[in-house]
Amino acid sequence: MFSLAARHGHLRLYGRESMGSRPLSSLVAMRRSRKQYTAQTCIEFSPTSFQQMAGMTCYYHSPKLRYPYISCDDEGQRQLNIMSCLGNLDLMADFPIEPKSIRKPCILPISFDGRDWQTIDHTLDATFLSCEAGKGDGASFTRAFVGMACQDMTGMQKPADFTYFHYYQ
Repeated sequence: MFSLAARHGHLRLYGRESMGSRPLSSLVAMRRSRKQYTAQTCIEFSPTSFQQMAGMTCYYHSPKLRYPYISCDDEGQRQLNIMSCLGNLDLMADFPIEPKSIRKPCILPISFDGRDWQTIDHTLDATFLSCEAGKGDGASFTRAFVGMACQDMTGMQKPADFTYFHYYQ
C-alpha cells in the first residue's frame, strides 16, 4: 500500500480501490484532534487514466468525505476535482478546478473552521463530517480524519509521491 524507501524523502502510496472500499483503499490519515485546523500536502502524480486519482482527504468514513484529487480526462490532460460523499454512499466528482491550478508538484491545502471546509478557492459545508450528523450504518464512528490517498481502479497500482504532510491547529 505504501513505501518510504521507493523514493527517498517521499511517502509513496500505491493506487488501490476507490475511497468507498473500506478494506482495500490506499489511505494514510490522522484523526483530527481539534475543531479547527489547516492541513497541506505536496503531491507528485501523473495519471494516465481517469480511473487513477490521488490527493488529500477529509474522511469520516467511506460514505462521508471530501476529497480534492488529481486525475486526468479522457484525453490524458491532468485535472483537479473535488469528490464528495455526503453520507448516502453516492460518490460524486464535483467542482472541477481550472487546469492552470495544477502544477507539478501540486500543493493541496485544506482548512476547516468547525463548519466550513476550504480548498483551492472553494468553500464547502463540512458539518456532515461528524457523529452528530450521522444516520444509519456507521453513524457513530470516532471523529474525522485528514490525510493522503491514492486510487487506481485499472489495477495497475499507479503510485503517487507525497513530499510532506503538515497539520496545524
